[in-house]
Parts: sequence; structure tokens; C-alpha cells
Amino acid sequence: SGVKRMDLDALRRELAVWGYGLRSTMLFDDAIAFQMTLLLEHCLSNGVRIVLAELKQQFQAFHRSLGDQQHLTWPFEVVERWAAHAAPGMPIVFLGGHRAVKDFVGRHPELRCCVVSDCRKRGDYSYGKKVELDEFALVNAIYRTKRLQLTRLRAFMERHDAHVTAVLNYDPNIAVREDEWSYFAAHEEKQE
Repeated sequence: SGVKRMDLDALRRELAVWGYGLRSTMLFDDAIAFQMTLLLEHCLSNGVRIVLAELKQQFQAFHRSLGDQQHLTWPFEVVERWAAHAAPGMPIVFLGGHRAVKDFVGRHPELRCCVVSDCRKRGDYSYGKKVELDEFALVNAIYRTKRLQLTRLRAFMERHDAHVTAVLNYDPNIAVREDEWSYFAAHEEKQE
């Protein structure tokens, strides 16, 4: 049939790499275990359901084991150090307002942060608006998998490129700007 199938061990490995945050900018918390619950509810394969249930328990145990130090493992914690080096004293504009970004902004009231989001459900659709800052550091916090997302990014950069002093990109699949810093460069994920 030409469809490449994955055995259960390969499925377990792939989900573990994703779930433990080794190839993701997703905040490691119960959200991943919750997504496993949703997958379990709709899965028709008993073997896959067993893998999902086991991983859900492992992810929840891992999350609990981090305790008060959990925030130190979140990928957006590097933003503070990056900005201090690449754009000292500049406000930070995040493209993408998912929960991990909102949590970071909430934990760092000492930083001047602005979140530009395309989430219409939360009523904070702001990609088409101009950021009213003369200069700022930009953090692209979204994996852009859809053409519309890429179009929004390009339009944002066309409007604001002259105001952007530095870019930190969390999307391993695209370049926001030629002189960007890539969160994944050390992991060589841009070449995967």
C-alpha cells in the first residue's frame, strides 16, 4: 500500500521523545498527559492504547518528580539569558501566546514583554496590529505548520523588521530572519 507503518516500540520511542520535551518547545506538564487521555479515548488499537496509557503514567510521574524545580526545565527560560546577551534592555515581543509563553511572562514581571497571538478563541488576535515599540527583541514561539501561519509571520516581519534588534526562533523548520538565533541549533534539528 506504500504506507510506512510504525511498530509499537517505535511509537513508544517517538512519543517519549516528544513527551519528555526532547524535540519540543512544549511546556512539560499535565497538558501532555491530558493529550494522551484524548488519544486513548479515540484509539481503536488495544496495543496502541496500552502504550499510550503507560506513557501517560510515566509523563505524570516525571512531571511530579520535578516539583518546585519544574520551571527550570521549560524551554522559554532561556529567553531571559538570550535577551540579556543579544538585546540588553530591549522589550521582548513573543509571537505566539500559548500557555508556556503566558506562564513565562507571568513569572518574569521584571522583563518588558508583549505577546502577539493569533488565538481568536481567547480574543487576543493581534497579528495584523502594529507593535508600538521603536525597538524590540523578537521570540518566535510557534511551530508554523500551516501556510496561513507562515503568511502571518512574513507579514509581521515586513511591518516590523526595522524595529527588531534580535530574533530567537523556536521553530526548527523555518528561518524568521537570516541573523536569527535558533533554540534548536545546538540540537541540529534544523537539519533533521
